[in-house]
Amino acid sequence: MRRWTPEDRQRQAELIRAVKPWEKSTGPRSIKGKKRASKNALKTADHCAEMKQIKALLRAQEAYARAVDDILKNGSAVCQSVVLGWDAGEERTDINPE
Repeated sequence: MRRWTPEDRQRQAELIRAVKPWEKSTGPRSIKGKKRASKNALKTADHCAEMKQIKALLRAQEAYARAVDDILKNGSAVCQSVVLGWDAGEERTDINPE
């Protein structure tokens, strides 16, 4: 990558101010070009509000799944029964088939 010296920066700034490219920039002119340019924001979709909301929901779901997994592995029988939906005192024949 090029290293810009202060002199290089000054010279480039003067050149750009002399040429004024922003005055000549018109953007797309054809219908096809305008349609294509309108899709520029969709290239990554990471910045749109819907994607941010989806990512937040997925993170919450992942955290919930980890918590449930932790309860099932390390929790008490009461916690496990609440998660699994069965009475803690009842014997489970379907989880240890013989």
